[in-house]
Amino acid sequence: LTLSWKAPAKVSGEAPATRYKATLSPGRNAKTVDASVTTASFASLSPGSYTAKVVAKSAVGSGPGASVPVTVKKLLSARFAQTQPGRDPAL
Repeated sequence: LTLSWKAPAKVSGEAPATRYKATLSPGRNAKTVDASVTTASFASLSPGSYTAKVVAKSAVGSGPGASVPVTVKKLLSARFAQTQPGRDPAL
C-alpha cells in the first residue's frame, strides 16, 4: 500500500515542513520521510480496514494532519501462459 499526499505551503505559522509522519492504524505501521518526499509505502499488511494518517512536522511544531480510511484486500496471484498462434498452451 502506498500513501501519497500534497505538501502544505506552511505547517505551523510560517514554518515549512521538514518531514512527514505517515501511520496506519490499528497496528504499529509508521514511516517518517523527509519533506522532499510525499509518499510512504507499507508492505506485508494483513487484509482489513485501516486508518491512514499523514502529519507534517516543522521546526516549530506539527500540523493537524489528515486521515482517510483504507481497506487492504488479499491479492490473488494469476498465472498466464505465453502462447504462440495456433498452439494450445496446455501442450
